[in-house]
Amino acid sequence: MAMDTTTRRRRRLEGEEEEEGLDRISGLPDAVLGEIVSLLPTKDGARTQVLSSRWRPLWRSAPLNLDPCGLSVGREISRILSAHLGPGRRFFIPRYILRPEGERSAATLLDGWLRSPALDNLQELDFHYGDRFPYAQVSPPPPLPASVHRFSSTLRVASFGGCGLPDGNATALHFPLLKQLSLLHVTISESSLHALLAGCPVLQSLLLSFNSGCRRLRIVSRSLRSIGVKPGRGDCRLQQLILEDAPSLERLLCSSSLCGRVIDISVISAPKLDTLGPLDDDFPRLDFGATVFQVYLCPRFHLHENFLGWNNFHPHKEMWNPKS
Repeated sequence: MAMDTTTRRRRRLEGEEEEEGLDRISGLPDAVLGEIVSLLPTKDGARTQVLSSRWRPLWRSAPLNLDPCGLSVGREISRILSAHLGPGRRFFIPRYILRPEGERSAATLLDGWLRSPALDNLQELDFHYGDRFPYAQVSPPPPLPASVHRFSSTLRVASFGGCGLPDGNATALHFPLLKQLSLLHVTISESSLHALLAGCPVLQSLLLSFNSGCRRLRIVSRSLRSIGVKPGRGDCRLQQLILEDAPSLERLLCSSSLCGRVIDISVISAPKLDTLGPLDDDFPRLDFGATVFQVYLCPRFHLHENFLGWNNFHPHKEMWNPKS
């Protein structure tokens, strides 16, 4: 009897050990595994192909998350795009990657990548040509790639850097699902910027940093909740921000340029605005309807260029709250 008890206990322990060694993740449906792979960094996602025959086809068919961290040249990106079947989830190209290759300019290179079937139905697009200060350029910056238009019905997050949006191009852009938009070192006129924002009916977060060509911006949006502004330098920088009709706006974050340029802020209708800052003494004028405030809030701060959302923002203790 003691022998039988010992044998049963040993078999039970062996069964528990075997159960602990089971690969339960591989038993999940392809759709779930594909979502897991698409959330991994590019290199880690590609490496899942060597795990087992079960995982081998998943990376090529899962939504592509292409972040070239660790990649040094555009040829590696071209190779990844040619190997993947699509669709695309996220395509991030930093400024150090976008360089001419042979006879192909950076603009031609990016446009070719964006036309790849691997990026069909892309949801997040982030690129920067690398020209930091558009107002200092002798020649005009490369235009926004025409291939961006093919993502108009699927983009949810977009960051455009170092490019230009000539008049007429922005009016053709319509992003019905876009919720976050960043324009960094972009050359764009007042009419084009207004047209671009009008084509984003559900936009919630807007970041404008060191852009050129638009001196005055009027915000008329029922969906915007957060706005971040760094006006930059030069006579063509943003000089006046008017919150004309922004019923959902909750946060307005502003920073002065490096040389102390001033931007006037007028609030006509923004009933939910409860966070204004961080501002500094380079922003002496703040209008609420017919009332003008002289404002000093907190020391100068700098918006990070890749700051699309506001979850990582920690308000200064002296930040002014208009509801208090």
